[in-house]
Amino acid sequence: MTVVIAAEGYPAQPVTGDVISGLEQSMSVPGAYVLQAGTASGTDGVLRSSGGRVLDVVGTGGNIAAARVAAYEAAGKIQLRGGWWRTDIAAAAARTPEDNGADSGAATTSGVRREGASGT
Repeated sequence: MTVVIAAEGYPAQPVTGDVISGLEQSMSVPGAYVLQAGTASGTDGVLRSSGGRVLDVVGTGGNIAAARVAAYEAAGKIQLRGGWWRTDIAAAAARTPEDNGADSGAATTSGVRREGASGT
């Protein structure tokens, strides 16, 4: 299961050049790894955003629910000013029959905003 961390302003006008940190911590989450998409290393050697879809945080596990937990735990360890991600990825698929009245997991564009970002 994959959660995309997007840059502030994505998709209309993504902000680029923001520092990305926490990748080492995210990679320490069991069953998780991070793929770089819209990233670049500056002349200073610091990893920065360079596009709208910045990182793909992948979670794996014995079932969809476990993979979802791993992906979101790893995403929570990454810092990107203004970065955000959807919080409903695989929600419906991860539900068990015991969840009966659980949220439908319908698509939403609201995500988790990171440090310095305005909005929800």
